[in-house]
Amino acid sequence: MDKSYEILSTNSNYAVIGMTDDQKKFSYRIYTLLKNKGKITRGIHHRLTEVEGERIYNSIEAIEDPIDVAVFVVNPTIGINYLEPIKAKGISTIWLQPGTVSDELVAKAHDLGLNVVEDCVLATYARNESK
Repeated sequence: MDKSYEILSTNSNYAVIGMTDDQKKFSYRIYTLLKNKGKITRGIHHRLTEVEGERIYNSIEAIEDPIDVAVFVVNPTIGINYLEPIKAKGISTIWLQPGTVSDELVAKAHDLGLNVVEDCVLATYARNESK
């Protein structure tokens, strides 16, 4: 079992930053997969309020539930603004999907003491559960 898969296996509460209602987009697919795996999953988008009957939050701070892992599916120039609220909420791990990584974001995350995973949620499940 690889480290990324271990994080997916041992954590139950997720926030997907950059949620969308477009079923073809990665954030929708990740959100749906995590829910199908039995994870408590919350979507975050600054304009959406609901996707398929599920509440979508406009910020990390608006989520009442505990979150273990914040999955980034946004441009790193947007994602970097989520780091301090993530730390303040007590979230210890951020998961950076391909295309969401920048040196500045990763450096700031490390400075805040956050655990950083750079991987694809979909690919991590596929490579570990297809064996």
